[in-house]
Amino acid sequence: LFWLAGLYLAMLLSIIVLSIAVFDYNMKPLKAVLKWLDDFSPGLSVKKLPDDNGIREFDKLCDSLNAMASRLENQFAEQKKFIGNASHELQTPLASCSNRIELLLDSEKLTDSQAEEIVKVHRSLQQIIRLNKTLLLLTKIEYGQFPDSEDIDFYSIIKDKAEMMGEIYSGRQIRILCQEDSPFRKKMNPELAGMLVSNLMKNAVIHSPKSSVVKVVVSGRSFSVSNPGAKPLDSNRVFTRFYQGDHRNEGSTGLGLAIVSSICQSYGMSVTYDFTDGCHIFTVISVSLQNPSILLQCEKQ
Repeated sequence: LFWLAGLYLAMLLSIIVLSIAVFDYNMKPLKAVLKWLDDFSPGLSVKKLPDDNGIREFDKLCDSLNAMASRLENQFAEQKKFIGNASHELQTPLASCSNRIELLLDSEKLTDSQAEEIVKVHRSLQQIIRLNKTLLLLTKIEYGQFPDSEDIDFYSIIKDKAEMMGEIYSGRQIRILCQEDSPFRKKMNPELAGMLVSNLMKNAVIHSPKSSVVKVVVSGRSFSVSNPGAKPLDSNRVFTRFYQGDHRNEGSTGLGLAIVSSICQSYGMSVTYDFTDGCHIFTVISVSLQNPSILLQCEKQ
């Protein structure tokens, strides 16, 4: 009985070890595919997947992924080329028109009514220039044209932006209170991280009444920006392009929160809006998602 039991256990362990070894060996192509997907990002050089694994299904999968990667690379290159051309071809004549209008305003032959109309035209032109720059920036973000990344400490950025905005909007006597309950760090592009914080804080400061308080709280893997308000915004449209609610400020493009939402999607974060106790609260939360930019690209594809 003892030897039979020992033989049974030995056979059972041998079968288990052999099954695991065979399964692990057969899954090597799949592991290679998963690693390639984690490393793949449009615009960065990544080796093609080998399509000679000896397993028909994996070879076909690799061929399909290589074809998909080629389409994404071509689309990325065309989009990058379009953005560069649009930036050059549109910004140059717009800047030229703006300079000519400024020179025209310096003319002594203009009447008051003519000068007033030219000022209106110049103001509208500046709005078009800002809108064009913002739309191009939004397109760059959505197509992942900010590949550089580093470990970002959000509280440090928030403190710098709070000090800067306190000086810019000192005439409105708005206080910005910053609080860190626990650190929030994220690996992302530093320029986009500053833009994310700046847009949320600027939105809160601009839409707050005079002598009010804007509060920024960093907690764990999130941070929130809150400011007082009279009534809630439309939570279904607040992050859509050109939405400004009932508070339409002159010079505003209505794209600030759309940029915030796009940055969050590109780096595996989510942004939510809530209205509680007379306060607008925007919260950025880091979610667990590997290589979110690839998923965003695939959704667009």
